[in-house]
Formats: sequence, structure tokens, C-alpha cells
Amino acid sequence: SPKCHTFIAFPVPFGYHDRRRPVGELACSMLGGYMSSRLWTVIRERNAWAYSVSADLECLQETAVVVVHMGLKTRGEDGAEDVQITRRALLTTLHELETFRPTEKDLEVAKGHMLGHLAINSERSSWLAQFHSTQLLYGDAVTSVESEQAALRRVTLAQTQRFLREMLAPERCTLTLIAKRSHPPQALRELQTPELAC
Repeated sequence: SPKCHTFIAFPVPFGYHDRRRPVGELACSMLGGYMSSRLWTVIRERNAWAYSVSADLECLQETAVVVVHMGLKTRGEDGAEDVQITRRALLTTLHELETFRPTEKDLEVAKGHMLGHLAINSERSSWLAQFHSTQLLYGDAVTSVESEQAALRRVTLAQTQRFLREMLAPERCTLTLIAKRSHPPQALRELQTPELAC
């Protein structure tokens, strides 16, 4: 199981009912919404640094935040504690967030993933109740599941690329680490490098 949870957060200047929300949701889905997403592939499958990886757009009424979460390993192949796993994973993630340029194929897969989840979830009365109550909580507008699906279908590749470029710049992020046990002072000093000054 994960021994170190890392959270990289980016503030987003719009809320739940903004027309840009579907853009942000699809951008996050391409980054960490499913097993073939970019961060899942690079951090977990290719390098085996993490047990879990995700990227989500969390919206409130007037503001939102993109949260990238990783449940990281803390031991190397020899079984010894290795803080460099955390450092390498963080540096690689920041690099991916800064350089990721999705393709039309990436967008097609993300749309299929999100549209499929909406279709399945909308068959559950409890999910529908939460879906509509969230809309009322954050404003007077109430839309249907079909409207939500149509908004996702309208999102273009250029819109998602712009969101990633403008919202996920490394200098805008806040980093939080939660470890099962504290790292020794030397390990913390190794993590505090100019590259991680976000």
C-alpha cells in the first residue's frame, strides 16, 4: 500500500457552472483519469513509483482546483527507504504537467471514458440526486445529464491544450506530502531543491 501521499494543487479561477468546467474535466481525465492516461502510464506503469495516480478538477461555486494525487512507494528494490523515489516522481510529474500536449486520440479516449461514466452513473437514483443537488448548491441552474454529455462532446483539442498550458504551470502549484512516518532531516533537504520550489 502507499507509504507517501503527494498532492499537487493548482488554483482555477472559475466555478462549477462555468462553461470551461467540461474543458478542465477532460484535460484532467487525459492526465490521470484512467489507466492509460498520461500520468498513470509514466509514473505507475513505466517507472513503478506509485500504487495510484489521479488528476481531478474539484469545483465549488466560484472557484476550483486541479489536484494531482500520487500514492507513492518509499522503498527501493532492496527494501530500504529511498526518498529519491518521491523526488523523481515529483520532478517527473511537474515535467509532464508542463509539457503534456494531448492529441485528438487522447481527447477521443477521454470523452469516451467520461461519457461512459455519465451514462452508467445516470442509471442510479442516488447519483442523480447528488448530481442535481450539487447544481442547486452552487447556483440556480439545473441541467440534465444529456446537457452535460453534450457539453463534453463540444470540447475541442485546442481548448484542453490551452487549459493545460495556462492552469498547470509549475510556478502556480502548491505541494503537500503526507507520509506514514517522518523522513529524516537529510532526506527532507534532498527534496528541497530549486526544481521543486512550487
